[in-house]
Amino acid sequence: MPINRELRTGLRYVAVGAACALLSNILLVGAVMTGAHYFVAGLLTIAPILAISFLLHCFVTFEVPPTAEAFARYSVTALPSYPLWFVSIAALSDGLGAPIWAASPIATGIVFLWNYIGTNWSLRGAGRDRQRQPSCSARR
Repeated sequence: MPINRELRTGLRYVAVGAACALLSNILLVGAVMTGAHYFVAGLLTIAPILAISFLLHCFVTFEVPPTAEAFARYSVTALPSYPLWFVSIAALSDGLGAPIWAASPIATGIVFLWNYIGTNWSLRGAGRDRQRQPSCSARR
């Protein structure tokens, strides 16, 4: 029984998202364990995780070419999740006294749905843009 295309895309999104979340949490927890405040550590993770997650979602999740326009859309939807992530970590860590190794993954889970919706919009838009353009053979 073939798996529905949307289900396959959703499963790939979860796999890529989980890998990026794991990498982000490893970087954050590692930086905090070396003495950095979680806010500073989080700021240091934004650029590499944004770039890595964009490329992985392009190539693996949605199978679309990475373009500057798609990266701009992706950034517009992904970057607002970082303040939500920081606020969640602060509430869990400073407010409730949770250790960073627990607060970071919980905060990551809180922003997962937002990121799925935004990534789907930003990268599927790139695929639609590509489909509207005539192929090389059609232009001849």
